Amino acid sequence: MKTTYRKQEKESSEPKRKFTLSRIFDGEFFMSSSVRRHWPYFAMVTAFILGIIISEQSITKKQKLIKQYENEYKETLSKLKKNNQFIPYKESQELLQIIEEKGFVKDDKSRYKIVVKEE
Repeated sequence: MKTTYRKQEKESSEPKRKFTLSRIFDGEFFMSSSVRRHWPYFAMVTAFILGIIISEQSITKKQKLIKQYENEYKETLSKLKKNNQFIPYKESQELLQIIEEKGFVKDDKSRYKIVVKEE
């Protein structure tokens, strides 16, 4: 049996419009009711992205600082090695005199002399 009854289409408060880039840039897209319920997720993703950016910048600064400290360390170490390879005779004699004045005694008993003879 055929009826003449027709279903009435539901009238929506917002007419459906096509999804275009101009609608996104216009800002209406973010104010629609279907997107409003997803705002907490957008906020969470934005917070994660900001956290990643900030931590990446912090890591980069720390790496530069570490590199700077390594260069200073190597430079200082090379200066120390260069300056401390030997003690001039005059200074070594002065050091020995100061050491003896402080009460340290030079002990030659623990020295061994090894004589090598040609055969």
